[in-house]
Amino acid sequence: LATDPAVTSKFDTDTDGWIAVDLNAPGQYDPIIGTPYAPELVLTGHPGGCAIQSDPDGYSIWFWEAPAKFLGDQSSAYGNALTWDWRQVYQNGSSIDDADAVLVGGGLTLVADAGPNPGSSWQSCSIALTEGAGWRIGTMSGRAPTQSEFLSVLSSLTALRIRGEFISGGDTSSLDNVLLESDGASETSPKSAADGATLSVSATAVTAAFPGFFYVEQDSRASGIRVEMSGHTLARGMRADIVGTIQTLPSGERYIAALRAWPNGDGYVAPLFMQAQRIGGEDFVQDGQLAQCGVSGGKGLNNIGLLVRTAGKFHYLDSHSFTLDDGSTSIKCVVPDGVTIEPNWEWVGVTGVSSCQREADVVRRLLLIRTQTDITPL
Repeated sequence: LATDPAVTSKFDTDTDGWIAVDLNAPGQYDPIIGTPYAPELVLTGHPGGCAIQSDPDGYSIWFWEAPAKFLGDQSSAYGNALTWDWRQVYQNGSSIDDADAVLVGGGLTLVADAGPNPGSSWQSCSIALTEGAGWRIGTMSGRAPTQSEFLSVLSSLTALRIRGEFISGGDTSSLDNVLLESDGASETSPKSAADGATLSVSATAVTAAFPGFFYVEQDSRASGIRVEMSGHTLARGMRADIVGTIQTLPSGERYIAALRAWPNGDGYVAPLFMQAQRIGGEDFVQDGQLAQCGVSGGKGLNNIGLLVRTAGKFHYLDSHSFTLDDGSTSIKCVVPDGVTIEPNWEWVGVTGVSSCQREADVVRRLLLIRTQTDITPL
């Protein structure tokens, strides 16, 4: 899986260096006026924590201002996107229409409108980082930047601001999940990153989708990974762009905790047929570090996260699980709600995602069946 770097603020444990600043807006978006304010952290985010700030002075329009990690040479972000979640917690006054995002650098100030002002529910915003995405120089009535000017701003970014005030009277706003996406794709597996590292994965095929999580895989079938995201809308047969952090389940399986995941075309990957003893595989070590644990007695390359197919003698466990034994070893298969297991099957072929489960200190093979058609009685 090709991974892309991304700068992010999730606000789960602190406000991550963000401040609130007053601007002489609309009309002037740099420099700030007065003294910056320190927002608070509350646990009403989207999800987890978020930054919250009440109108500091009641007359100037205030913006969120990003910390240093979002600044400097961000030219690799060109062609990608700046995304965030926001909402108005409290409002008492008439609506203000203004620029929503501000980039300062290279002697220029770029501003853009992200669309309708947020309401009391969380709303996600995304603005493409290209000269043709509605950015203007100086004010919203200014001209569009050239590609050279846009790159000049990104290559020496000194300020990144997101609007926090939308009402002429008193208001309170929240900010969450700010992402500055970048290029610099690498074929290094995301599983080689340490827990907590932020990364993005582009245009990978979705091989399985379940409530709360799904799996994506390279077209070459060299690597696949679980992605967890509550309420996702991805489905098998899609391609997905994903931004999130790498984590490890108690079972030992590495996964991406997605901050964002959205469709990007169609994609299909055929399953790899393998003996049961090959499912799971050995430990995957990259650059001297354990990237993905293997299974007990695992043989061959690690394939946790890949779509595979196998066949063997059937043994019923319960309404949601059974085992297969092809003579090399036995593997547990788990089915989702809506898939029927017939206790009188004898031999079956199955397609599913290679996963694992931990029993005490032993990591066992596990096959996640997707639908009824993944099971073929023989």
